[in-house]
Order: sequence, then C-alpha cells, then structure tokens
Amino acid sequence: MQDIEVELKFRLPQGKKEELLVFLEHNAQFTKEITMKDSYYAPSHRDFFAIRPIVERLRIRESDQGHSVNYKHRIVKDGVNMNYCDEYNTPLTKPDQLAKIFSALDVKPVIVVDKTRTSYLYQQVEVSLDVVQELGDFVELEMKGQFNHPEEAREKLYTLAEELGLEKSWQDNKGYPRLMLEAKGVL
Repeated sequence: MQDIEVELKFRLPQGKKEELLVFLEHNAQFTKEITMKDSYYAPSHRDFFAIRPIVERLRIRESDQGHSVNYKHRIVKDGVNMNYCDEYNTPLTKPDQLAKIFSALDVKPVIVVDKTRTSYLYQQVEVSLDVVQELGDFVELEMKGQFNHPEEAREKLYTLAEELGLEKSWQDNKGYPRLMLEAKGVL
C-alpha cells in the first residue's frame, strides 16, 4: 500500500544483536549499511512532541546515501499504537536550505538522532539493525512486500519477530526521538 509504513521496533538486550547478525548473514540478503543523521522538527503552533502518544513526526534525514524529508502520522486506535503510519517521503538535495525554510516558517528543531543502520531483506521484510548513539542497539522490522491491509502486514511482522526470538517486552513504540528526549530529561 502506497504511503503506508508498517514496522515494529525492538530494543535489543546485550548479545542479541550478534545472534541476529549471524542469523541474517546466513539466511537473508544484505542490502545496505548506512549512517544517518535524523533532525526532527515541530511547528511552534502545533508541538508534535507535547501530545501523548506522539503521533506526528517531521524529519530531515542526512545520510551517506542521500538526503530526504519525511512526515509520518502514526495510526492510534482507542489509545493503542497500531504499528503503522501514513508516511510521506521525498528526496532532498539541500537539507541545510530546508532547515532555513523551516526556521523562517517557525518550525523549530527538536532533537537530532544519529545512527548506523545495517539492513537485510528476509521474507519480504527489511530487518534493520540500528546502533543509535546515546540509546544503544535496536532492530526494526519493516514490511516491504505487498499486503492488502496494514493489520495483515503487522501480523506477519509479529510472526517474524517471534521466529527471530524477539520478545514483546522488548518492543519500543515510542520511537528514537522520544527515547532520546526522555534520556536527556526533556520529556
């Protein structure tokens, strides 16, 4: 489904990253290793990070494989994160210029998240191992194959998570920007 992202994210305990790497190197297709700097913004008139749960994010991504601007609106039903979102993304050639435009429009920088991501494709799912500065190791499962409905894709991701030995108690529904703000004592 176009403009819909379905993903699950898990914080990895010590040693689990290495175990996952061994599995992926033997059973999945390596796709990329990338370093990313994600700068998150919020309009002054509508602070995305003041609302719980945080459902909107505006990001400029700078990476060694290109830059982009991205807006996500997470779907929450009856207070439950449905693990998918409306997502709009487009390439960007001059991230510094967009940051100036945001400033002129009173869209303020909130937090920067630096990470290194190693990704594999396994059963139509992108499995990304993230090393996030100041936060640690995570794995993100994102549906890349075709699906008729987001709930169908979400169930496939939970089945894969179980196969990979990822425990539900490790799941993170907050996202890196909120975790970083909490770690810095801002939230």
